[in-house]
Amino acid sequence: MNDDWQINRRKLLAAIGTTGSAALLFQALHGGGGGFGGVVQAVYGGGGGAGLEKHIGVDSIEALREVDRTKATKAYAAGYYIPGDGGGGLYALDAGDAASPDNGGTVIVASDGGRWKLCATGIVSVKQFGAKGNGTSDDGANIQAAVSALGGKRLFFPKGAYIAASITIASSIDWVGEGPESVIRQKELSNRNFIQVGGIGTQVSLFDLTIDQNSQQQTYGQGKFALNCTAVGQGISRPAILHTERVHMTNTCEGAIRFLGDRTETNREMLRVVRCRFTNGSESRSSPAYNTFTLYIADAATAAIEGCHFEHTPSESGEGIPAISVAGTNVSSVEYSKLSITDNYFSGYGRFTNGSGIGVIDLYIWSRNVVLTGNRLENSHVAPIRGKVNADNLVVSGNVIHGVTQHIPSSASGISLVPATVGPVAGRYVITDNIVKGSGFRGIEITGTADNKPELVEVSGNMIDTAADIGIYVGNVKHFTIANNMISDTGGSGITYALCEGNGKIADNLIKAAGSTGIGYVGVQKSLCLSIAGNMIESPASQGIAAENIGELLLHGNIVKNVASVNGTQRAFRIGGTSAVDIASVKNNVVSGTVASGPVTYTGAGVTALQEEGNSWNGAVKYGSAAPTTGTYAQGDIVYNTTPVPGGGIGWVCTSAGSPGAWKAFGTIEE
Repeated sequence: MNDDWQINRRKLLAAIGTTGSAALLFQALHGGGGGFGGVVQAVYGGGGGAGLEKHIGVDSIEALREVDRTKATKAYAAGYYIPGDGGGGLYALDAGDAASPDNGGTVIVASDGGRWKLCATGIVSVKQFGAKGNGTSDDGANIQAAVSALGGKRLFFPKGAYIAASITIASSIDWVGEGPESVIRQKELSNRNFIQVGGIGTQVSLFDLTIDQNSQQQTYGQGKFALNCTAVGQGISRPAILHTERVHMTNTCEGAIRFLGDRTETNREMLRVVRCRFTNGSESRSSPAYNTFTLYIADAATAAIEGCHFEHTPSESGEGIPAISVAGTNVSSVEYSKLSITDNYFSGYGRFTNGSGIGVIDLYIWSRNVVLTGNRLENSHVAPIRGKVNADNLVVSGNVIHGVTQHIPSSASGISLVPATVGPVAGRYVITDNIVKGSGFRGIEITGTADNKPELVEVSGNMIDTAADIGIYVGNVKHFTIANNMISDTGGSGITYALCEGNGKIADNLIKAAGSTGIGYVGVQKSLCLSIAGNMIESPASQGIAAENIGELLLHGNIVKNVASVNGTQRAFRIGGTSAVDIASVKNNVVSGTVASGPVTYTGAGVTALQEEGNSWNGAVKYGSAAPTTGTYAQGDIVYNTTPVPGGGIGWVCTSAGSPGAWKAFGTIEE
């Protein structure tokens, strides 16, 4: 064999030592195929046979293009441009191929027409397609060539900064980096979607990367999304999937990710965002009008955002940015529309542009199952969890909300949910075990409409500390339970129920320092059957419990303490109303401490059929054989006769307080 073509063992080993960590070793560790082994055989002579005499080494891909295909069957390029630059690799001559085009990476066409093909193609580095990753060179064409050539495979981004105007993905592929230092940055003044995913049944995964849209170098108002997915699925067997994991998306323009489904049951478009980080997104503005997002999801079959970190520092000139905005599907399949947002952290989000607000997590969906659990939302600028939701099942549980600024009137509730104006009727809402502290409006509010009332609503186990208005508001729903909540320091009522129907239960809540009524109401609710039981209300500013203008009322076992009364006319309990309460049982309630205007008042038309007994204002009940002659008693105290006889009395009632006071017999027993 000609010595000029003989492979240089020392040079080859040196090249492997330089580039292996960036490509060849990564391939070997991830099952990339025989590239690494092939090189070892060429160096040490393994495998035997005359074929070894046709292994050669070259410095670059340019040199590979000059190899005479009659002189060798395999060639090792020590780099793409120069030895050790991370490119190159082991190539084999495909003598039977005379048609494949040169793609700059996995297929190299030599000057004599020989097709040299990269041996290890399980995972390929962008540097093997000529990307430099030096932060200044435009690597867009090289990355695009790699993406187009590697359908169904993995593309590796070694540490570095890769510049590109835009990249299009039309077939399934995985992108894999080495962590935050593997940066893909959009070229200045590109003003377009940075990474565009399309095609049919396309399945794309991105791991361990930083995607920097370079918003400071784009034209404000013209930049688009960092990652825009419009791929369409082909049913369960071939869904379109976008999966991002451990990806940092920063300096975004219109948004970090936009994921658009096709709004059908037949196809499937699925999004999963796991342990990603989102920072420094552009804010919305009214002038020039520019509405921005972080994640925008529309009509996804399944969307899951898990364990991500969203952090934004609001600017003085901007008008905020939402973290997750979801527009839902109009499908009916149980298997189709599902959304879960779990265990994420948010700080500084919420949009308040053009007089309207978009929440940190903002929903406009008609979906089958929606789960929002375990999220932490801090320093929000509009309602942290806000949505128009017509879901069969909606669960908001275990979230911690701390600090909500009210930029727009009535827009800063901790959790604010209403039915959507389109789609099927709202189903079941379960709001449990959340903590809301420092809300600029209400703590939790569930508000239906006259035409679309949520069927079942449960608000339980929540803790609400300091809300500018009402602690928990439930309005225009069919059946509801508000139970076991702790509410303190509200500007308005602790709990308000409004324009509801069906059956309601308000039980075992602890309400302290309500700025108005402890438990209050709005409107006439004659079709409501309501139980208010076991609640403890301390220091309401106006009254303890108001129950008026409803159908049936059970008011049992509540404790109201220290009613301040802002105008001297309110009571611990206010019952009746202009439309009356049809039937009421008022038993075993306790009024304690200072109550400015007495324990109970029956207002307006009062109660049509009333059973009242055992309440603290009904007087003490004692037993004896005669009216008391010693001790101090209040008016209304009763002593039941323990030795009744025919013609005698049932007992004695105190008609004037004193020691022992004035007593009169009541209730003659028949002879």
